[in-house]
Amino acid sequence: MKGEKFMSLKTEKLKLGKVILSERIDELMSVDYFALMQIHDCLALHESCIWGELSEEDKQINDMALINDARIISSYNTDYGKISIITEDDRTITTICFTDEN
Repeated sequence: MKGEKFMSLKTEKLKLGKVILSERIDELMSVDYFALMQIHDCLALHESCIWGELSEEDKQINDMALINDARIISSYNTDYGKISIITEDDRTITTICFTDEN
């Protein structure tokens, strides 16, 4: 069934490829352990296909991107501001940045 294939894709981990940090994220994580842990947790959610603070429509777009090998963008609120995590369509690069940087 089509829905069963979709559900099996959602239970698998998203391939992240090389993880790239924006300069601001890198600086923050290097000086603040709590920030490092929060951002790490957000990346784990993204990898588990939990898209964070997105509209239902954007979550559905990400779900379809799992099947269609399209770009995936998730968004999470942290104590340091809203971050975006972007995995490219070929799954070779994932970028973490503040939402105002992308």
